[in-house]
Amino acid sequence: MPNPTSLSLLTGRLYELEPLLVRLLDCIEKRYDDLRAGLDPEAEYLERLMNLGVPARYIYKEETLEATITGVDPHGRLLLTASDGRYLSCGMKEIVFL
Repeated sequence: MPNPTSLSLLTGRLYELEPLLVRLLDCIEKRYDDLRAGLDPEAEYLERLMNLGVPARYIYKEETLEATITGVDPHGRLLLTASDGRYLSCGMKEIVFL
């Protein structure tokens, strides 16, 4: 489990919490409005996903391989196709981009 931290510890600055809370709530409200308007969060995520559709080198289970990211499954695991034809479903920290 990660150690708890704060903006102050990370940046060495003090913050007024109320303006940050207002900004956070504004961002949450905008996302909620986007979802109500039919925005597809998966499509938006895939638009920003580094190396989607691009062959690249990775380390997976202590093996260096070339694979292409093809998407993300409903549980958030990265889906890849290895150059040898294997299909991979990788959870967080199971794969490393080289």
